[in-house]
Amino acid sequence: MTTTNLKFIFFVSTVLLLSGTTYSQTAQATTEKPALNNNAFHGSVSPSIIYLAASIYYERIVYKSEKMAYFAKAGYGAYTIIMSGTGDFIVAQGGIITGADKSHFEAGLGATYFSTFDDSSIKKVLPAAYAGYRRQKPRGNGVFRVGFGFPEFLYVGWGFSF
Repeated sequence: MTTTNLKFIFFVSTVLLLSGTTYSQTAQATTEKPALNNNAFHGSVSPSIIYLAASIYYERIVYKSEKMAYFAKAGYGAYTIIMSGTGDFIVAQGGIITGADKSHFEAGLGATYFSTFDDSSIKKVLPAAYAGYRRQKPRGNGVFRVGFGFPEFLYVGWGFSF
C-alpha cells in the first residue's frame, strides 16, 4: 500500500467516525425538575403550657432556582400568655426555602408589630425569626410545617399552595 492509499483510508475512517458522534445527540434532554408553587396560605399553632399562639400567613416566592427559593410573607396572629394577658400581632418576613423533592428547610427574618400588650414597657415592634422543616411536594398543594421561632416559639402548621 502506498502512502496515498493510507492517507485516503485514514481520512475516510476519520470522517465516518466523527460524523457519527457529531450527530448522535441532536435532541436536548430536559431535566428540569418541577418547582414549588409560587403562592401559599398556611396557618400554625403554638401549643405550649405557658404561651399559646395561632397565626395565618400568605407567602409568595419571589425568586427560585433548582434547589433554593426566596420568599416574602405577611401574617396575622393572636396569643395568650397564661396569667399575664392576650394580644395580637402582625408579621412581615423574608426568607429562604431549600431542599429537593418534598423535604425542605426554611428560615425567615423580619419584624413583628404587637398591636395590643398589657405591659407598656415592652416595645411594640420586635424582630421576627424562625427556622423549621417544611414538607411540600413540587407542584403539590399541601404544606406541612414545624419549627421554632418568634413570635410563635414552637409551632406546627398546615396549609395549601397554588
